[in-house]
Amino acid sequence: MIIITATDIVYEIQGRELLQVEQLQMNKGDVIGVVGRNGSGKTSLVNILA
Repeated sequence: MIIITATDIVYEIQGRELLQVEQLQMNKGDVIGVVGRNGSGKTSLVNILA
């Protein structure tokens, strides 16, 4: 069962593109890890999805 689907997410701050996600899908029971360098937009992505 799909619990979230997101497409074409783009997030910019002061002209700097932090995120560009073409498609994201999470299913019930999935375990998701968000990995990246400091300032790469991990928290921003989670906030957008929330």
